[in-house]
Amino acid sequence: MALITVGVVASVLDLAWRRIPNILTLGAALVGLVLALVTGGLPALGTGMLGLLTGLVLMLPGFMLRMTGGGDVKLLAAFGTYLGPLPTLYAFLLYILTALLWAGLYGLYAWYFQGATPPLQRYGSMARTLFRTGQVSYVRPAPTEAMGRRVPMAPAIACGAIAAALLYSP
Repeated sequence: MALITVGVVASVLDLAWRRIPNILTLGAALVGLVLALVTGGLPALGTGMLGLLTGLVLMLPGFMLRMTGGGDVKLLAAFGTYLGPLPTLYAFLLYILTALLWAGLYGLYAWYFQGATPPLQRYGSMARTLFRTGQVSYVRPAPTEAMGRRVPMAPAIACGAIAAALLYSP
C-alpha cells in the first residue's frame, strides 16, 4: 500500500507542479527502510539499501545526460527500498517501456488540448537532411512544440514500480 500511495502522490504532484518534493521521496525511502527493518530484520534492511542503490545507479546516467530530473532519480531509489534490487531493475525496465507510451500520449495531449505545435515540421526537416545528404541531423524542439515540453515522468515510474511489485516481488 505504501508503494501505491507514494506513486499516486508523486504522480499528482509531478503532473501539477512538474516536480517531486524531496520530503516525499526521502520520506518514502526512510519509511521503506524502516518497514524492511521491522518486518525482516537486518537482512531485509540490507535488501532495501541495495534496492535504493540499484534505483540510483539505474537513473543517474539519465540525470547526468539531462534526460530526467533529480526527483525522478530519488523516486525510483525510494521505490527500491520497498522492492529490493532485482525487482527495482524490473521496475526500471517497465518504466522505460511505459515512458515511451506516456511521452507520446503526453505530446498528443499538449498538441491537441494545450495548443502546442506538432513536431511534424521539425521531423520533416531532419528526414529531408538525411535523404538529401545521408547525414543524420538533430533539430532541437522549440519550447512551443509538444515535444519541447518537460514531460512529468512520475506516473511512468510509479506504473513501472507497481507492476514490478505485483509481478516480481516475492
